[in-house]
Amino acid sequence: MKAKRKIDPSYFGQVQKFPLVPVDSEKLYEQASDELGWLAAKGSELSEGEQTYMEVLAMLVAAYEEQVPSFLDEPVSPVEALKYLMEQQQLTQLALSQVIGYPQSHISDFLTGKRGASNELAFKLGDYFAVLPTLFMSRGK
Repeated sequence: MKAKRKIDPSYFGQVQKFPLVPVDSEKLYEQASDELGWLAAKGSELSEGEQTYMEVLAMLVAAYEEQVPSFLDEPVSPVEALKYLMEQQQLTQLALSQVIGYPQSHISDFLTGKRGASNELAFKLGDYFAVLPTLFMSRGK
């Protein structure tokens, strides 16, 4: 029979502040990364419970990072980049069209490969998603 492991109360304090759940979106990833940064800054002042919490949160963040394609490590097409970003923010074409003020039909044509992104569209997308507009511009073969 296993002995019950006593958990430091500070662990539960951290869980109440930021629950340990699978990281499945960019927003949650950013929040978890901020929490890890705050804990790491405490350095040797971490309690045993905070250290345990930080290790588990780091595993959840690492699992997310393994699933997410990196735009820096792997070349992705402009269409793949937009589809990924829309999926991360759970945006439909209509919703994206409304928030960036650009015709839905042009976004649809871009996503289906019927047309490339105009400079205006690329800049609006870059501005909205906080990435470089060149991510959405066609690259030479």
